[in-house]
Amino acid sequence: EREIDIFTSHFKWLDKVEDSLKSAVSRGVNIRVLMQVDDEDSTKRALKLLEMGVNVRDCEVWYPTRGTLVDNSKLIYLIWVGDTTRMGRPMIYKPQYTENEGLIAVFRDAFENRWLKSRGLERLLGGK
Repeated sequence: EREIDIFTSHFKWLDKVEDSLKSAVSRGVNIRVLMQVDDEDSTKRALKLLEMGVNVRDCEVWYPTRGTLVDNSKLIYLIWVGDTTRMGRPMIYKPQYTENEGLIAVFRDAFENRWLKSRGLERLLGGK
């Protein structure tokens, strides 16, 4: 109803939620996406989000969580851990859903901290 904050890697799943995000933007929902914008495909997705009216920032540092905060009251998240049996590749735990205020506060603080340290996408817009 009010806000959606998404923290993701390259947002490869944008096409699955694009219509929902457009609908939310049209209803006045403030949407922020914190993602890595470091290749042609992620750049295209970031530009598409900007065109939709979504606030996007480039987070250069990999972080072992991904998730979506909704209205500061709902959270869907993933947490990675290193798995040496898979040649050091991260292992993903299945998505979790919570309305736990304490856990949401932790993820909210982490999102806000990373948002403040991330870069705007002016370089993609020719300095606009």
